[in-house]
Amino acid sequence: MLVSCCVGILQPCALAQTKHDSVATHYEITGVVINSVGGDPVPHCHLTPTLTGSGQTGRGGFGNRQFPAPANTFDCDAHGRFTVTVPTAGSWRLTASARGFVTQAYDEHQLFSSAIVLTAEAPTKDLEFRLSPEARIVGVFWMKQGNR
Repeated sequence: MLVSCCVGILQPCALAQTKHDSVATHYEITGVVINSVGGDPVPHCHLTPTLTGSGQTGRGGFGNRQFPAPANTFDCDAHGRFTVTVPTAGSWRLTASARGFVTQAYDEHQLFSSAIVLTAEAPTKDLEFRLSPEARIVGVFWMKQGNR
């Protein structure tokens, strides 16, 4: 009987401790967005975090640009620096978009991208996000006879 009373008293204390720890933990992704070609910062870039496994998938490219930015996005400053605050630990997909650049996920390569993993032991991650500029081919086509 005495043992069960002690267990009953300890459980609320342990529960209160767990709630306090989860409230105190602050999860964020920080860093800088730079042009993947020249290395210059990309000012006022839009960043959107998505918890992986939440049913939202997609790939960067021209079709998923959103201007103005959705409500859950964060903007870089004039020097490309950013701080993205997320509500929980987990595996996060970070997507960047800016005028004149291809919308893409962090470390996107072919059909894959790298997730940013935040845990209670490592609640922040600092990274360099390389964003690819859009490209186009401009020129004049000359036929062999000299006609355009």
